[in-house]
Amino acid sequence: MTRYSPDRKPIAEECPRISTSLLRKHGYFLKAAKGGSLTWVVDSIKSSIDIIVSTVKDREFLELIYSKAGSLQKDQFDYKIRLLSTPCNYGGVRYWFSCLLCEARVSSLYLPPSACYFACRHCYNLSYESRNTSISKGRFRALEILCRLDEYEKKIKRKYYAGRETKKYLRYLKLVRLLSWKSSQIIYLE
Repeated sequence: MTRYSPDRKPIAEECPRISTSLLRKHGYFLKAAKGGSLTWVVDSIKSSIDIIVSTVKDREFLELIYSKAGSLQKDQFDYKIRLLSTPCNYGGVRYWFSCLLCEARVSSLYLPPSACYFACRHCYNLSYESRNTSISKGRFRALEILCRLDEYEKKIKRKYYAGRETKKYLRYLKLVRLLSWKSSQIIYLE
């Protein structure tokens, strides 16, 4: 449950979003050019957008084609967003969007209900849901961690392999440390 505030920022999770990780997952960066369609549902309203991704050297872009219903008419949008690339340590490249409004390098673009163009969350002053969660809800996180702690403990078959701690055991220790920190933050009422 979020705290009520008359000047509360809009929530990023409630807006349609396009991310480079989604495009990479669906193979849009593997070919020189690829087109497709993305569909999402927000407040039981189904929306779709046609996209074309070009990764040709010196012509890297994401083209967005969609329509948006306004108060009187349906507006058609067709524009390109520049793609930026950075080299990865072990070869290959990572792609980023260049925000239309501020030209910042971002991995996700959002389209709030009142906006017409996809842009970064900073330009639209969007906030994440977790930033608006009340402090008292965070206190119940310790109980949630405690439940997961039992699950992790059952999954651990061995704590060490070849003289090193296993990944499952390290996750378990991380939860134990987090739980001890959270329990020191809890205020007990008597």
